[in-house]
Formats: sequence, C-alpha cells, structure tokens
Amino acid sequence: MPRIKERTEAIQERAWRTKMPSMLNEAWEWLDRAEQAREVAGQLTDPGARKAVLELAQSFDRLARAAATPAVLRRRELANKDHE
Repeated sequence: MPRIKERTEAIQERAWRTKMPSMLNEAWEWLDRAEQAREVAGQLTDPGARKAVLELAQSFDRLARAAATPAVLRRRELANKDHE
C-alpha cells in the first residue's frame, strides 16, 4: 500500500507542476494589461481620463499579484480537484 500512496503523490505533484505555468500566465497577462494601460495613459491629454486609465493599470497590477499569490494558487488547485 505505501508504494501506491507514493505513486499517487508523485502523480499529483506532476499534475501540480503542469498547472502552475498556466496559473502564472494569468498573472503575466494582468501585468501586460497594466503596461498597456500605462502606455495609453501616457498618450492621453485629458487629466481625468489619464487618471482613470492609471487607476485601471493599478487594478491590473493588484489582479496580477492576487493571481500569483500562493494561497490563491492553492485554492485553485483544490477547486480543480473538486471538479475532477
């Protein structure tokens, strides 16, 4: 029985490692959107519009940090296990 448990744990570890990059890709996507928003804000002449777009960029940064937080990654892993 211990060998089966060890194999199961190894399989689960490999599955986690393959899912990890896709979860971190989400964080990179949010960071990319934040960068794009900052570029747009730099082109705007209206101060109110510039401020709004920069606030949007900050929100994207927060979403990126949240997407890459270990607790969030763990919750997603557990949610995926529930759906399997």
